[in-house]
Amino acid sequence: MKNKQLCLCIPRISINTTKQFIRTRIENLELGNIDRIIEIPLKDDSSYKRVLIKLHYTNEELFCNIKNYFLENQCIKYVYQMPWYWKIFLSHQQT
Repeated sequence: MKNKQLCLCIPRISINTTKQFIRTRIENLELGNIDRIIEIPLKDDSSYKRVLIKLHYTNEELFCNIKNYFLENQCIKYVYQMPWYWKIFLSHQQT
């Protein structure tokens, strides 16, 4: 089966949130294997950053379902620790 990649974006997340915390929470969603997590400091607010999560898929059907969901709904709100949540978007930077 053909391998697929998808890049997700959390546009605003606390600078104190570690990559390991993000990895653990995203892995709990079972969306695919995480290849890389990229942190980008926000220019306007030094207490926050943007995170890109590059996922790798081998399941074609799962890949298509997830991508279609994002295209139809734009984002998901993922409650990672009640009542806190992240808005997760499909990244415009698909590499």
